[in-house]
Amino acid sequence: MKANVVIMSVMVAVLIVLAWHFKGIAGTGEGLKGGLLMLWRIWPLFLLALAAAGLLQALIPEEVVGRYLGAGTPYRSI
Repeated sequence: MKANVVIMSVMVAVLIVLAWHFKGIAGTGEGLKGGLLMLWRIWPLFLLALAAAGLLQALIPEEVVGRYLGAGTPYRSI
């Protein structure tokens, strides 16, 4: 399992415990419901953004990206 998935899972578990402690089961349910509603609203845009990123990755040669974001350029890459 990737480290970022483990970290995010632990963070969500801690937040659930804290919400349960401070807000009870009703508050925890409201928080989870709010997160799911947010996901429901943004999933079409999220899927389109991932498709666009994949298509750009296929269309733009790696050398071009390296020329603008690689070592020795004034721009910083991730």
